[in-house]
Amino acid sequence: MTAAALLLGVAAFVVAIRYSQAPDAGAEALATAWSAIGAMADRTLSDDEKEQFLRRASLRLFADFFRISLSGVLALAVPAAIIWAGIAAGLFSPEDVAKTALSWPFLLGSSAGSVIAWLALTWLT
Repeated sequence: MTAAALLLGVAAFVVAIRYSQAPDAGAEALATAWSAIGAMADRTLSDDEKEQFLRRASLRLFADFFRISLSGVLALAVPAAIIWAGIAAGLFSPEDVAKTALSWPFLLGSSAGSVIAWLALTWLT
């Protein structure tokens, strides 16, 4: 029962993070960083123009940081709620959760399964 709840939590995390704003915010942050690097290398821009560009880029990166962080926290809340509900219902103990979640078979299987699920969700959308 513990392993099933943990696997449900992993699956819920993958779905939650996939459909959150984190992937889009990460792509936007990379695009912003690359454009800032391009602006710094642009010899046609004055130092004042470069400074203004970099100030705007830093604000966008700061906003993207918070979007990614909030998406991560919300995505982690979903499996945490599943595990907490199972513990509260008496289906398993916190010790069982820790023992199962930290076992090599679970870590390897859930990691591989998460990657496969991510790719499948990406392919389906």
